[in-house]
Amino acid sequence: MRFGASPDSIEELAQYGSAHLREVKSVKTVIAGRRLATVLQCAPRTPWIRIGVVRMSTAPSRPLSWVDVYVDPAFAAVIDDVAQQREVLTSVLIERRYGVEIQKIEQQISAISCTAAMAKKLIAPAGSPLLQVVRRYMDVSGKVVEVSVTVFPGDRYTHTTYLHRGGGA
Repeated sequence: MRFGASPDSIEELAQYGSAHLREVKSVKTVIAGRRLATVLQCAPRTPWIRIGVVRMSTAPSRPLSWVDVYVDPAFAAVIDDVAQQREVLTSVLIERRYGVEIQKIEQQISAISCTAAMAKKLIAPAGSPLLQVVRRYMDVSGKVVEVSVTVFPGDRYTHTTYLHRGGGA
């Protein structure tokens, strides 16, 4: 089974969270090294809470993607919500619990190779192509409150974009 997505807005992105249930596999406080700090757009040595999540397909039952969700420690209580409300995106849970408005999401899509560790999580061959989607969720002041790093085996995801000719009346 392939998963396809083409959200045009923050609201549409929030709705797609209910398509495939998430299962929390790990929760850990991490200190951002240089490489992670670049991804998270923070200073090195900044603490974050990392929630490791697997998103499963329904038929056949296999991992559709792995998501590392990085949450600002100021929003630590959202972890309980993530485990209990598996169909709701973490960003929506942060908005609900803390009254924070996600104003902007920056999304970067790139191709990477499957590491041995990720191969075990995704039941995919090491070295095979993965599609990595990094989303940075920012509040109205532009502060990053959450970052999700999702990896999909190349044969399990399609991203569709529709472009329209402009200038019509």
